Amino acid sequence: MQLEVKSGEVSTLIAALDALLRERAMAYQIASDYLARRHQPQIDQTSFGLAHVICLKRLLEARLDDVKQATP
Repeated sequence: MQLEVKSGEVSTLIAALDALLRERAMAYQIASDYLARRHQPQIDQTSFGLAHVICLKRLLEARLDDVKQATP
């Protein structure tokens, strides 16, 4: 299934993913600091899905760049 989205919508999705990335990165940092203070094993970043958010954001940014280059 493929959806058509306008460049403005893609820009909004990118901004939302950027906000989600900041929130998840902060949550990861808080959890890591907490565990470090208690001398517990660290959490794996994959638990917070940071790589997935980054990947999706990059895909959308590339799509937005393609759209911008295609429009005169």
